[in-house]
Amino acid sequence: MDRSADQDVTCHSCHFNRTIAQDRKVLVTLCFHKICQLCLGRILRSGKGVCPKCGREIRQSDVQAQKFEDLFVDREVRVRKRMLRVFNKIAADFPNQRAFDDYLEMVEEVIFNLANDIDVDETNALVEKYRRENQETIERNRARVNPETRVLAEMVKAERERAERRRLEVKGEIQAEQVASEERKAAILNELASSNLNANDILRHHSQVAKEMAMRAQYALGSVNGSGAVGGASGGGAGGPNALGNRKGHTFEALADRPMQADGMAMGAVDPFDTLYVDIEKDSVLPADMMDPSRYHDSYTPSGLYTDRAVVASGYSVTKVCWIRALDSAYKGLLVSPKRCDGEASLSEAADGRMTL
Repeated sequence: MDRSADQDVTCHSCHFNRTIAQDRKVLVTLCFHKICQLCLGRILRSGKGVCPKCGREIRQSDVQAQKFEDLFVDREVRVRKRMLRVFNKIAADFPNQRAFDDYLEMVEEVIFNLANDIDVDETNALVEKYRRENQETIERNRARVNPETRVLAEMVKAERERAERRRLEVKGEIQAEQVASEERKAAILNELASSNLNANDILRHHSQVAKEMAMRAQYALGSVNGSGAVGGASGGGAGGPNALGNRKGHTFEALADRPMQADGMAMGAVDPFDTLYVDIEKDSVLPADMMDPSRYHDSYTPSGLYTDRAVVASGYSVTKVCWIRALDSAYKGLLVSPKRCDGEASLSEAADGRMTL
């Protein structure tokens, strides 16, 4: 395939100049030859026609818009999509990883040959033979929903819903602002017509009121966002302590009780982009050394650091750095278990000074 020569051709039928007719739409046939919309309507007047470049029979369904500037990229994408509808096996269909890797290498070789016009007849014969021999497997894999595809589809759907909600919120805010602006203008005109005050004083007063309203609205918006952040950090949000114990359906017991799909994965719990929260009061995943606060040693505050003259002269403050870091770790519950086996909270031990930091 001559990429450089084909890129310079705008339409293989009329060879129009794009600089003159910039609004003319260019389409690509199934044989990856360019044809403009006017010539396509003339060629497909009877429902089917012939490609002006190679003479291959084409129909309306065989013509698509060019998606990429480089026609070779567009060609490879379309070939790959068509081939992956046939070669749709997954790793679970093979006895070992080596067989699956050989299968993937064969698929890439087929795509490369068809995209670059290399042994096209032999490659198409190979694809047709594979289609006949594996027709049942191909249909079964098409009907099977890939867990990763399902998760991505749910993520895309959720993102679209959030975008739609945000769009409606912005639209409502714009409409409310327009209504408020019209009301302010009407109030200014009424006061100018009925008041004995200076016009400049009236305008200055309303301008000040508008600024105060904008500041209050901005403060209210910041308060809402801040409360959401605080709720996520400490009140059951995605990153707070309540997310560990109160997020139902994410503990090991809940996952074990859920029905399994055909692929062996728990229904409703397959999300590789979400954190799997564990109730550490029941299923502690902390190492043994971190479960015992008395065995923890903070390497960031060695004993000599307090009296090292070079460190003191540099302005390094043990009080501001090390002690604040220790208090922050104790507050967040880092490196200590939420509850000891004997029922005493290990955080109280840290508060009593038995945790060496």
